[in-house]
Amino acid sequence: MTVSPQRGVQEDLEPQGARQRDHRRCCRADRLVRLALLLPDALFRVAAFQILAGYFAFQMVVVASLRARVMGWIPGGQWSLGKWGWPVGIGALVYGVLSMIVLARPNGDTHLAFFDRWIALIGFIVVAAVGLTYMAIAKPYRHSTAPEGDAIAIANLLREHAPNTTCRHSPRTCRWRAAD
Repeated sequence: MTVSPQRGVQEDLEPQGARQRDHRRCCRADRLVRLALLLPDALFRVAAFQILAGYFAFQMVVVASLRARVMGWIPGGQWSLGKWGWPVGIGALVYGVLSMIVLARPNGDTHLAFFDRWIALIGFIVVAAVGLTYMAIAKPYRHSTAPEGDAIAIANLLREHAPNTTCRHSPRTCRWRAAD
């Protein structure tokens, strides 16, 4: 039991909203289990769509990092890939795009309906279209307070405040951990 001036005496410490959220999560999981039991192939379709969406999200990060490197960003943390950053980034992009193509390709079973063969790509396009429509209409990015466009400034700030390091490279490209 807790007492607060605004709410008085509260019997349990867990807020009501948290219980409702947990119940909704449980119901969603229950629906997924029922869907998998009723339509055994549906689980693979849902998984293919989710993996495709996950790869797309990762590719947005990879493209953003490659774009930042083109614009002069040099990672400022204690660890970096150094000269291997470009090849690893490009390799990640190629791998991700090829993986997305493999996931989006239709199932090889020609006896299935069109929708069943292309479900991962159709679902991805529907979700992307709804998201882009929302972005175009509501413009939530105009109301954001999150920092943007500061990667180079933050990297420089990290380098300026980094402890003394022991490095065999030039100080500008040094990415080794601080000497203890």
